Amino acid sequence: MCCATQNEIKSRQMQKKFIALALLICFIFLPLFSIIYIMNQACHEFSHYEADDCCRICDNISTAKELLKQIGAAVKSISFAFADLLLLGAALYAVAYFGGFQTLVNLKIRMNN
Repeated sequence: MCCATQNEIKSRQMQKKFIALALLICFIFLPLFSIIYIMNQACHEFSHYEADDCCRICDNISTAKELLKQIGAAVKSISFAFADLLLLGAALYAVAYFGGFQTLVNLKIRMNN
């Protein structure tokens, strides 16, 4: 069958809308539940001075903090690399455009004229 009927097209569109809505709900509610969990555990009674024990909430918060630092450093380095490539491309374009970039074809045409 080469062509889909109107019902099949509507069904696919509804499936895509349902999947998009489900993903939207996941992206909204998962961080919300995570924040609620941390807020509930923020007033925890735990001795932070004992060397053997570790607080799970404080551990997760420090891990998230380190992860955000690493992501920030990666984004910064990628943006600098992209800016360098952009400047290099602009410089090469300026040299080629204003400097009279010579190719073998240009030279041959100049000899014939």
